[in-house]
Amino acid sequence: MKLVKHPILWVSAATVGIVLVLVFSFFSGRSMVSRYAPHMNAAQKVKLEATMAHLWFEEFISGDVSIDIDLVSGHIDQAEWYANVMLQGGEDAHSAFLPLRDSELIKQVEKTIEEIHAFRAIATLRWRQRSASGIGSDIDQEFDRVFRDLIAAADDVVVRQQNAMGRELRRFQIVQWGLIVFIGMAGLLIGWLLKKYEDRISHDIHELEESQDLLAQTQRLALIGSWHHDLANGVVQLSEQARIILGLESDASPFSFNSLLDRVHPDDRRSVDESYQQALKNGLPLDVTYRTESPDNRTKHINLHCNVIVDARGNALTAAGFLQDVTTQKESEEALRRAQKMDALGQLTGGIAHDFNNILGVIIGNTNLLRRRGSVDPAVDARTETIEKAARRAMLLTRQLLGFSRHQSSAITAVSLSRTISQMAELISRAVTPQIEVDYRLSSDLWFTMIDPGEFQDALLNLVINSRDAMDGRGYLVIEARNEFLDEEHCLRNPGTHPGKHVRLSIGDTGEGIPQKYRSRIFEPFFTTKSQGKGTGLGLSLVYAFVKRSKGHITLESQLRRGTTFHLYFPFTDRTPISEPAEPLEQEPKGHETILAVDDETDLLTVARETLEVLGYNVVTAPDGRQALRMIGDDPTIDLLFSDVVMPGGMNGFELAEQATRRRPDLRVLLTSGYIDRTVVNRNNNAFSSNVLSKPYSQVDLAQRVRRTLDRT
Repeated sequence: MKLVKHPILWVSAATVGIVLVLVFSFFSGRSMVSRYAPHMNAAQKVKLEATMAHLWFEEFISGDVSIDIDLVSGHIDQAEWYANVMLQGGEDAHSAFLPLRDSELIKQVEKTIEEIHAFRAIATLRWRQRSASGIGSDIDQEFDRVFRDLIAAADDVVVRQQNAMGRELRRFQIVQWGLIVFIGMAGLLIGWLLKKYEDRISHDIHELEESQDLLAQTQRLALIGSWHHDLANGVVQLSEQARIILGLESDASPFSFNSLLDRVHPDDRRSVDESYQQALKNGLPLDVTYRTESPDNRTKHINLHCNVIVDARGNALTAAGFLQDVTTQKESEEALRRAQKMDALGQLTGGIAHDFNNILGVIIGNTNLLRRRGSVDPAVDARTETIEKAARRAMLLTRQLLGFSRHQSSAITAVSLSRTISQMAELISRAVTPQIEVDYRLSSDLWFTMIDPGEFQDALLNLVINSRDAMDGRGYLVIEARNEFLDEEHCLRNPGTHPGKHVRLSIGDTGEGIPQKYRSRIFEPFFTTKSQGKGTGLGLSLVYAFVKRSKGHITLESQLRRGTTFHLYFPFTDRTPISEPAEPLEQEPKGHETILAVDDETDLLTVARETLEVLGYNVVTAPDGRQALRMIGDDPTIDLLFSDVVMPGGMNGFELAEQATRRRPDLRVLLTSGYIDRTVVNRNNNAFSSNVLSKPYSQVDLAQRVRRTLDRT
């Protein structure tokens, strides 16, 4: 009742109580924020200083003479200072730090200090080894890993501080609401005052979140550079990363859009300018990718994006957006397109070579038969020899085409590249001029890889001769073989490759280099920059096809007037080389067995029959697989099936061999073809794919392969 009679006192008491609650709440909250905010800010400072040290160190390693190691060390020292004040207390120009009392937080800060020491140690080591610590090196990757560990440790400190602050805030709110209930008679007023207080707390927390967002934005700008164009004064403001992407000094003078256009590739400059002006006129977003050339003649692809801000009348005021270096993505896309293009060219050249091989088979077979029989007219013999020489030249050319289009080899084995290259040293020295110095850098513990040794020798000689011609017979040639582990980033730039152990062969020269406009075409068959008569344009395409057949890949580095280096990557194998000495055969071994020859080309079938009969064999023929199966079933004396692979009528040579050996397990099989499409091998039992005689073949080739097949146990 007294309270009712004296409302002023009641209101005063309630007011005093409310004021006490407010004072308690205000100072407790401010105390809590003052305890945690400086430490959270210190943890963020650790991340920021470490990020700056990492950024400046990369610039220092890249050759920026305006940066020295003391600048990097200063940022690392500052990061360590902020970490230590969280443990021991202290102050800077903005905040006072009380030592931490949370044991878990103390452990995490100590871990962060350990990571800072590790970062300092790897930075010092990398600085000492800066001549070999470029981008992509082992120590560069270790440097980035230690940096990421440091940032992760500092992030964990921030998260733990946020969690601790959240727990204390929740405890504080429980007490706060208890007091509010205790003074419930002034509920509305207390609620209003409490709302004001909570707004203050929310404001403080919001400021902390903005600080975190600013740091996160700084980290994002390490990958993407922002820019802002003030159309009123024409000045373009660039972030630090944007300047790095454009190759500008960090303290460069004010930048204009015309200065940006000057750095665009001449072929892209007009389209970029027109697109930008159209975006300003219509107030629409702009997203364009253009090329720019760095001082070392390396083409970079830059993605430029911006949004246009307009006034009430639709006039453009400013344009703001980002720049992103998308060179790696573009190179990856180009590598994929090139692989698809080369595969299509391989299919085309293989089909053409198949038809030519059938024609050449008839020509070479008939000239062999004519030369064996002899002639009384020397002029006829001379013309026969001329025809045979021309046919053999054509045969070599088609075999090169098939080497480019073939998808697998029949002589793949485990090989040590170091041993093979060492055995080729004399051959390589004869392939180059005395004025070319050859430097062999072959690892003594090189892993084995699965390749065709003969094809590898051809590929290496092609690259050596290519380097010799590029150096005009005078210069320095490096042949290096080493073990290498390919990471995900490398495989991203080279579609179709897989991470893991590889053997890398590098052939580098000091020649003129390859112009940028030719680099996407150098592996195409018949493409050459040499003068007429000095090259067929098949050398590099054969190298490319061999590497692909070996489940590897090839890349190149080239600088004009400084030389070119080809890198060939072959997958590691745990198999070991097996040496099997071949038994020598006489030049044209003969026999008396019965052979069934099958081919849909009548002229080829006639040549095969006559050639085998000259060698003493009994020969029967069939024009297709179905008739051949009937003859095998009717004639048990047939010892060998000699069949073409590609035949019409629904049955190819592989299918014929499979069905024939199912009926006659003792039957020997020798297949022949000018070109075998990989889909034919994949679709059928490829148990016979290693016993194929390539068309066109000579009488000697046929005699030896038939005899070897018949004598096989």
